[in-house]
Amino acid sequence: MRLGVAAYYVDALADFRATLATLFRRESDRGAVTNAMTMLHLTLLDQLATGDWNQAEQSTRLGRDLTELHRNDLFRHQFIAYEGLHAAATGDVDTARRCTTEVQAWAGPRRLGLLSTIVRRTEALIALGAGDYAAAHAVTADSHAAARFPPYSKQPTEELLDVVEAALGAGHPERAQAYVDQAIELRIADISPRLAALTVAVQAMTAADESAAQLYDQALAHPGLSQNTFERNRIRLSYGMWLRRRRRTVEAREQLTRAADGFRALSAHPWERRATGELRASGAAVHRAPGGSVSLSAQERTIAELAAAGQSNKEIAARLHLSPRTVGAHLYRIFPKLGVTSRAALGQALRDASTSPLDQ
Repeated sequence: MRLGVAAYYVDALADFRATLATLFRRESDRGAVTNAMTMLHLTLLDQLATGDWNQAEQSTRLGRDLTELHRNDLFRHQFIAYEGLHAAATGDVDTARRCTTEVQAWAGPRRLGLLSTIVRRTEALIALGAGDYAAAHAVTADSHAAARFPPYSKQPTEELLDVVEAALGAGHPERAQAYVDQAIELRIADISPRLAALTVAVQAMTAADESAAQLYDQALAHPGLSQNTFERNRIRLSYGMWLRRRRRTVEAREQLTRAADGFRALSAHPWERRATGELRASGAAVHRAPGGSVSLSAQERTIAELAAAGQSNKEIAARLHLSPRTVGAHLYRIFPKLGVTSRAALGQALRDASTSPLDQ
């Protein structure tokens, strides 16, 4: 069990999959329930990291049943916390928020920093999936004073991509650079091949010149990300966005297409929509996968059409007898549904979706 925990800290859980499964069954049969919960928790972490998300759902359900049966509140809330993180990545925002609310209500008064950090990561992932960099930055910056990672914690290495992407997207490149500088200073690349690859990736994201392309290529070719499909596709998305903004359209489409396909395979729906939105912005024809039709309510479609016509939230609100905040909330949900990240792309996205069935 201790070896498995140590393996988690150096991203080596994949080496112990069979052992963890065997030990979970053995300890469950012999009544060593706490050990069994630990093994199952480690198995879940490995499944989440490597993109085996269907199995992760099963492990979560099993973990919750086991912890509820034995009334182990700490492990129960750990399983709920990771359920929320997975839900955020797949776009199940309602489940993600339900989990974060439940976990924080229990963990906050007990000052359990591990669980509170997972809650923060979940909230940041919800915002990043929707392309809401300001919200993601507000979540991450609130807990990282002076752009410094808290000491003696594994979690900062888990959210390295999040904090850098959020800071850059929100218009705080100096803060993003501070995170990168600290990652290099702390030599997190020495901990594991995965973290070595991520360190190169965030250097690419913050590079101010054409060296970014070489760094992106280096990160994507790194064997440390060979099994971490979600992170690898996030890096592809970032690379594709960088290429598109430099009008390197053919290269951008290649990276964005591979990212969209990778996210689709994971059922990481918000991220797939972001990638297809970037593809559309690059001028590529985006064909929806079977069953991927857009579903907008009548009110959502009206709001989208008015926004595409150039009306502000305040103008739309006055016309539809809503509050500007409500209009903003609707647009927050509409953008990822249509696979866009800006109002300027709404018109084309609505035209593309016109052949898809819409809820009336």
